[in-house]
Amino acid sequence: MWGKKVLLAVITVFLVVLLTTPVLAAAQLTGSGAGTLLESGSAGQPFATFTGSGFFIAPDVVVTSQHVIRQASRIEIIYNNEIQLAAEVLASDEATDLALLKVHGLENVVTPLTLANANTVRQGSRVYAVGFPLPLIMGMQAKLSEGIISSMSGLQGDLKMIQISTPLQPGNSGGPLLNERAEVVGVVAGGLNAAALLQEGIMPQNVNYAVKINNIYNLAAFCGLEVTQGQAEGGTAMSAPDVMDVARQAVVFIMVLK
Repeated sequence: MWGKKVLLAVITVFLVVLLTTPVLAAAQLTGSGAGTLLESGSAGQPFATFTGSGFFIAPDVVVTSQHVIRQASRIEIIYNNEIQLAAEVLASDEATDLALLKVHGLENVVTPLTLANANTVRQGSRVYAVGFPLPLIMGMQAKLSEGIISSMSGLQGDLKMIQISTPLQPGNSGGPLLNERAEVVGVVAGGLNAAALLQEGIMPQNVNYAVKINNIYNLAAFCGLEVTQGQAEGGTAMSAPDVMDVARQAVVFIMVLK
């Protein structure tokens, strides 16, 4: 059993981490993109470096969360912890919290992820989140976490999102949520604001959210992008290590100067 002082210290650190993240959509919802650094700009003005996650859906196009790149003055991606390239915003949709980034130079290197058929996304399905949580603490390698789809709607019944039990940390925002065939079923967005709810005597557990896959299809179609779609049904379930092997070929660490 943890002692009272230790428990309070753990809770305090947890709240501080969540409070440094950008707000996604409401007072009770906090994003999983994290502000990690404060530096001095060239004119002596401070600017912040924010980090998040993303993934290729085409050889030169990355999906991420809109709140990760919002008001960015510069965006860079790091692939495979070694290749660093500039990225430009191709499209952005605040209503669905999605953005598409144009990246040149990896067309012959990356393997874009397959997007799941929306009709195969079901409540109770096992899912995996892949991203770069708390990079200054946990390192720059991609991390995998596992959970299920708890609900086919998000905060206050938001039909653009799904609720997931998959553990998330600041920095996970924009990463892919994958099914057991390593197909994208959503984009990791955020979770309940534990700091706000704790003031009401509530500590939320395993309550996080992802943007539904059909919103990615819509934004890609708006830009005239061709993406790979998964099977309507069937297919062989993969092990978690195999899912990670597929994801690793497409996920990127995102750095944003604001």
